Amino acid sequence: MKVFADIETTGHFDPKEADDNKKHRMIRQLTMTCFCAVTDSNAEYRICFEKDISERDKEEKLDQIARLLDDADEIHFFNGTSFDLIVLSRYYDITKVAQWSRKLKDLLLTIKKKKGFYISLDTLCRLNGFKTKTMQASDAPLIWESGDYNKLLDYCLNDCIMLKSCSEKKCLQLKYGTVTI
Repeated sequence: MKVFADIETTGHFDPKEADDNKKHRMIRQLTMTCFCAVTDSNAEYRICFEKDISERDKEEKLDQIARLLDDADEIHFFNGTSFDLIVLSRYYDITKVAQWSRKLKDLLLTIKKKKGFYISLDTLCRLNGFKTKTMQASDAPLIWESGDYNKLLDYCLNDCIMLKSCSEKKCLQLKYGTVTI
């Protein structure tokens, strides 16, 4: 099974403003507010960590995420190497995160390695005629803070659908040329 996932957190920062070690420390301090995923068979997962969540409910939701990622043959993230897996390492044993990293397909990193530059998921989708973002990523922590969890989950799941669309297309249009994945 292929899993296309995304995580939202309590904070947002500009990755250009810090060296790699500082970025890693900053990301590990973020709290996961939601996890969404869509599979290659279009099953959807919407998991929210409400502000007033009980420890028991939090553990159940973390177990659900772990089972999904454990069962996956491939785990697709957009910037998973430099963000999502680091966030997950705050909640899970490093051995488990390492197992998931071996299944990781990071579309952002693939494009960077093949073309030498980064591109946003929104731009990639726009250039390829796919659904685009429903709001700015920097608004996600504010939406969570306001308690509008369904809006946050809709946004996060939309990112998963965008990632799936791009990942399933073997040749993606870029602003300057194409990339085969």
